Amino acid sequence: MNRPNTENYLQYASISIAHNSNKLDYFGISSTSTFLKRAIDVVLSFAILAFSAPFLVIIAIVIKLSRYGTIIFSQKRVGQNGEIFRLYKFRTLYDNADPYAITPTKDSDPRITPVGKFLRDTGLDELPQLINVLRGEMSIVGPRPEMEFIVRNYSLFEKTRLLVKPGVTGLWQLHADRTKPIHENLDYDLHYIENYSLFLDFTLIMETALFILKKIIKF
Repeated sequence: MNRPNTENYLQYASISIAHNSNKLDYFGISSTSTFLKRAIDVVLSFAILAFSAPFLVIIAIVIKLSRYGTIIFSQKRVGQNGEIFRLYKFRTLYDNADPYAITPTKDSDPRITPVGKFLRDTGLDELPQLINVLRGEMSIVGPRPEMEFIVRNYSLFEKTRLLVKPGVTGLWQLHADRTKPIHENLDYDLHYIENYSLFLDFTLIMETALFILKKIIKF
């Protein structure tokens, strides 16, 4: 994956402060492809939630019986064009953990509950975000949404990743060095935006499904 050069840096920085109507056109993302992506998001989210409903109930019961706190953890995140929304996840941290501290990067982090380790390793903690997708705040595939205090310090270049809806899964989620902050892996988000296509989305969704399946079997 190629890192943008200086010339591209200036182009991205300028487009990130352009009028909204010009932003996605700059990257060749048409209104038709945006509509189709939204339709696929809604249909697929309903299908996944319906198919996984029994498993979701089991996860909820285990978290409840473990008495680590509320079943669903919510947190303010920054979405497309800087819009603030509440992101939903299954609880993986103890209830007394600071909800806006830097996200754990290692399984040994003392903030992670025993059940949370399994959920984080398999990615199943992210399933409630399909509600965010149905609400139109997220897409199934896209850049990972960040917390406000981090986005507040973004450069114009880094703000480019806010041009599209954040995703439950994506290139960064599957391939980046997860020990580094999201904005230090900006290549992944720019690569996704530059090469956006429904085929790329389909490929990443299938890769995510295989990743989760392998993790569950291995665990």
